[in-house]
Amino acid sequence: MVYDFALFCALILAGLAYASVRLTGRADGPATLLCGIWALVLTLYWLAGDLFYPVDFATIILLTLAPAAFFIGSMASIRPSAPGNSAPAQGNGYLRAGVILWVLILLACLPAYFEHFAGEVSEDSQINFIAAIRLATLQNEGEVTDFSPLKNLQPFAYALPLVSLVAFQGQKVKGTLITLVALLLAICYGLLTGSKSVVPSLAVSFCVVLVAKNGGRLRGSGTLPILAGGVLGFLALIRYVNYTYAEDINEWDLWVAAVQGITSYLCAPIAGLNFYLNSPELFDLYPTHLSRPLYYMANSLLHLIGQPPLMELPSIHLQFFDPGASYRDQDYNTYTYLGSYIESTSPYLFLIIPLGLGMLMARLHRPARPDNIFALLLYAYVARALALSFGGELLVMDFANIIKFAVVVWIMTSLTPGLLARLRSGFRLPRATRPA
Repeated sequence: MVYDFALFCALILAGLAYASVRLTGRADGPATLLCGIWALVLTLYWLAGDLFYPVDFATIILLTLAPAAFFIGSMASIRPSAPGNSAPAQGNGYLRAGVILWVLILLACLPAYFEHFAGEVSEDSQINFIAAIRLATLQNEGEVTDFSPLKNLQPFAYALPLVSLVAFQGQKVKGTLITLVALLLAICYGLLTGSKSVVPSLAVSFCVVLVAKNGGRLRGSGTLPILAGGVLGFLALIRYVNYTYAEDINEWDLWVAAVQGITSYLCAPIAGLNFYLNSPELFDLYPTHLSRPLYYMANSLLHLIGQPPLMELPSIHLQFFDPGASYRDQDYNTYTYLGSYIESTSPYLFLIIPLGLGMLMARLHRPARPDNIFALLLYAYVARALALSFGGELLVMDFANIIKFAVVVWIMTSLTPGLLARLRSGFRLPRATRPA
């Protein structure tokens, strides 16, 4: 049975994830994340059994080969490195002051951000407030473009709790309070863009920083409560957003449906990839997924000079389908990260992409330590693309946002503390000297 074969492949990927930890000495490595998440996905597919349609053996093999190629590329870039410091090299005081300043800025901008993205929130008593905000955001989506100045606040909000986590280490009470406020701000800003993925994304990035602060060790890093909180938070969003209109269903059944919904988010892409491989003629893939970032950046530059876009990019959503007999009332997108690689190359050459990405990610991971806060936060942002790869390709296709996030991190960790230092030195009075 293909389900048992999926379990066998899951064990192989779990072994590769463990091998990555042993070879690199760090539990936050890129190969560990990608192989680990797909070991989990294939295990859930085996446990779900006939909840999802059986797929071809070739589909499971491809889903195993891609992380394996990524693992090989990552291991090929291993270099011995000296242990890093567990604290930022300099600027602790100004970095902390910058975090507090950005907390105040984002708190002040939150009402305008809410109005811009959500507009008028429905007062329908049949839905809860969270679902009402989600509905208002989707209805207002056509009025908000990617070039909206307020939309650029979202990466600042995402980076803020990560910067706070590094800047305030050693100050448990004050640091925990400010980091918690920053985390709530990041979740609010993310949800108002209409995306539920901000909760698991933040959880992954947060855990990467925690493990790095703990010297690369998972034990004692405090990641398990964060991961559990991310899963429960995502579960609550599915319950109160996806099932807000459910009637005549008791609360327990709604939560069970929400758990099943998380399983579908993880496992439906397996059936989706199988659907694409067997019926590629049903998909309109122009432009190819991996060429979209080039068109997006070209459109952004043309927008700055007041020119029309080079091409109106269609939605990345492809053919919708039901992944199993239990999901006939719900349609799921067939889009997967692996499908993007295959349709942009071929079913025979696509492994070149994860192999190359594995090498690049390993080089990015090497300096990602608390004494190099820029590299650490950039890697923490990119790492969420590996952990959420079951839902889409977020490395190549998200290249423009990765560049934007790198600029945001530089502003928050270098520019802002530097400006605060200059401001303080400008107002500092010269000391009086005693006469000889």
